[in-house]
Amino acid sequence: MENLLANVSMVQHMGIMGSAMRPDLQFPMVATRDIAAKAAELLNGPALAGHSVHYLLGPRNYSQQDATAAIGQAIGQAIGRPELPYVAFSYEDAKKGMVGDGLSESMASLYDEMTRNMNDEKVMVSAPRDAASTTRTTVEMFAQSVFAPVFKAATAGAQGCRRNETEPGMLSLSKHARLFPCTRLSLAHPLLLPHAATSSPRPRPGPAPGHPARPVWHPR
Repeated sequence: MENLLANVSMVQHMGIMGSAMRPDLQFPMVATRDIAAKAAELLNGPALAGHSVHYLLGPRNYSQQDATAAIGQAIGQAIGRPELPYVAFSYEDAKKGMVGDGLSESMASLYDEMTRNMNDEKVMVSAPRDAASTTRTTVEMFAQSVFAPVFKAATAGAQGCRRNETEPGMLSLSKHARLFPCTRLSLAHPLLLPHAATSSPRPRPGPAPGHPARPVWHPR
């Protein structure tokens, strides 16, 4: 479910959630807290022998429309529109957006391949579900307890970033706003600190050229 956090900036700046995923395609979504709980259970249990696979599939299958509706309910008041829409992009536009947002061409191609296979229902839609693979956290719970707080913190960070653009010791990011909105910097690796809060007026070291500060969300 944490992959849904990649939509924070899109919701802030475009008022939508979107990807190349089919809106109606239902597939397992699981929260990392449930993965951690299962890992702790296994590690604290009898010694594990050999190799085994433990599927964790969330409480049920969800579509992107389901997730968007839950998030819209969680943050609707903050953005003034509880009917937050999900927009399906073309594969080409989605890939261009990922590359433009900082992903490498090869990583964007892998996401494109994964999305096409999911849309064609070749992967992630037929895993066996039973009591052991069904986890507790619903997408509605995730939206309220994880997405909404991150969204609110990112919004506050964006407002602070805009205020600080002209303060001494701060580097203006306005010319990079298209690719590096302040919200994304605050969510990932903050590159800048107010002059008074550092021993040196220089900005903190950033990522290597061509590798912007942006978390990469792996499919869950």
